[in-house]
Amino acid sequence: MIFMILEAKNALGRVLELNENLLDIQKNYLEVGDLFWVAIDDNVRVIGNINVIERSKC
Repeated sequence: MIFMILEAKNALGRVLELNENLLDIQKNYLEVGDLFWVAIDDNVRVIGNINVIERSKC
């Protein structure tokens, strides 16, 4: 997933940096009650992700 995000940022001409919250999805999303989905293709490669943060936390 990290590779996919960096590749997408590179394709868009953005700075290649990663949000640190993505390094521990369990701690930063799931354990606090948020949701995180990963989309994979037929070759089990990550092709996208969506996360949902509870509105009151924003």
